[in-house]
Amino acid sequence: MPLSDVPKGTNTYIDANIFLFIAFKEKHFEESKDFLQFLKKNPDKIQELTKCWNALEKILSLNITILDTPKDFRLIMNNCKEYKLMTRDALHVSVMKSNGISHIATGDEDFKGVQGLTVWIPIR
Repeated sequence: MPLSDVPKGTNTYIDANIFLFIAFKEKHFEESKDFLQFLKKNPDKIQELTKCWNALEKILSLNITILDTPKDFRLIMNNCKEYKLMTRDALHVSVMKSNGISHIATGDEDFKGVQGLTVWIPIR
């Protein structure tokens, strides 16, 4: 379903890729990968990422709640197996289920296979 159609007031889990689409204006895989490798080799540069820290402050100022991850890793493993998801996506589903959330805004269509979940995706 198109992301633009999410009904106002719907309790929606926001996948990080939504924020990344805004930050990068599109997917820049190679450039992002090279950048992360550079930071790994030069960790002191992390403190100098003022645009990054400012963007994170803006995200934190939105009317959103940062949710905790479940303590029981079995929930995540079960979601991996049941819905054929990679671990990170299964973690998202576990967080959502633990918090009674059934809507997700994401650029990842793998969530469409999760029963009981409404997936809202940006129109490409």
